[in-house]
Amino acid sequence: MPYKRAKLIRRQSELKHVLLRAFRDLLDDRGVVDEPGRIAAYTTDQRRLLTGSTFAVLKPTTTKQVADIVGLAAHHGIGIVPQGGNTSYCGGATPDASGRQIIVILERMDRIREASASIGTFCSMTASVTVPALVRWSRFVAISCAIVLAPGTFCNC
Repeated sequence: MPYKRAKLIRRQSELKHVLLRAFRDLLDDRGVVDEPGRIAAYTTDQRRLLTGSTFAVLKPTTTKQVADIVGLAAHHGIGIVPQGGNTSYCGGATPDASGRQIIVILERMDRIREASASIGTFCSMTASVTVPALVRWSRFVAISCAIVLAPGTFCNC
């Protein structure tokens, strides 16, 4: 029995190594965090009540990269824990203790893709553009804007 367990552990370690290489090929070195000291900031919830384990934190910059990450993880049976700002108060953005999940955080998806002033101003942006970043951008291009936060609610900037 110990031989089977050792063989399983070795296979899991090899899989993690192969996946890390594949994730680096998909993203770049800035898009893959696998150093334990740096990972720790992403594996504990905001209230510091829950702590999990992961072998990688991935930071894609495009939706295609997100799709490729999902495909690779699904193919190898690796779970995905999405994180926005890691402010979860219910533990949903914290990996479990198994170490068989990866964290995908969208903080590098912070680009304003396009803007049009033809009829008012329309702006298309990626997932992690913050309100302060949008305000700075609107002031830089000398336009005013209203941000729709949810149906019926908005703020002016």
